[in-house]
Amino acid sequence: LLRAGFRRCSGVDKTGEKSLSEIDYVRMLEANTVDTVVDYRSGQGAESCKLKPKNRGNAECGISHPKWACACSIERVHSARGIEYLYYGRPIDSRRLDRGPPETNLGGSQVTLAPDYKGDPSDRGRPWKNSGSIRRAMLDPLNSGGRACTTGGGKPVTVFHDRRAFEHLMAIAELGRTKRVLLLCVEDELASCHVSDLVDALVKAGHVATAVEPLLDNSRPGAGWTECPCSRGTDWRGVLQGQRDARTALRHAAKKPSGKAKKT
Repeated sequence: LLRAGFRRCSGVDKTGEKSLSEIDYVRMLEANTVDTVVDYRSGQGAESCKLKPKNRGNAECGISHPKWACACSIERVHSARGIEYLYYGRPIDSRRLDRGPPETNLGGSQVTLAPDYKGDPSDRGRPWKNSGSIRRAMLDPLNSGGRACTTGGGKPVTVFHDRRAFEHLMAIAELGRTKRVLLLCVEDELASCHVSDLVDALVKAGHVATAVEPLLDNSRPGAGWTECPCSRGTDWRGVLQGQRDARTALRHAAKKPSGKAKKT
């Protein structure tokens, strides 16, 4: 199992300066001999873009960079290289039956407090803003009695183990035994990404993952990659956090204006 992202930090990228180009993204996939990409974003930009993959023509995609990561293009990007692409980040939404499968509840931005949510009935089956505490409670098989959490919007909730989400994640891990599977999200640093909680659940279940990270001194997205093994008995979270802090310090140092030369 591998994990990678396509944008430096999070948030909107209006210019493309923070995002991997399609060429660099494909180069990364090929360098790591990836067979299958599993996309764990909560959304693919389809609602903002509104373009259809089959008839988009030369129309400009309406989402933030990278444009190739939108629903109007991303399947083509992978199929053209013979790489399988699966989008599995959509939250379960019982109010919208037209969305279709698969809804796995494993995306980063939104999560449904299901299937055992016991709070306000009007909240059941409705996607909420996600949080790390919710994800960790959902993916903990020992959490059968419920755990007090807070949504990303600050609402206190009690979250139970989500068996369907957990089983889906384990199925992807099993797929990784026979194929080179890459878990995809936005952030290019695992320390900044919700997939770190998915990787943590995988590691606790006995699986091993590898984070494909930007080089420590990379000057731009796509300049190169390094690898960090994530396994039991290693402080992989600490290593990734240290690398992120070091990259942040280097970028801040590069942005500082040089002092004026002293007059002689």
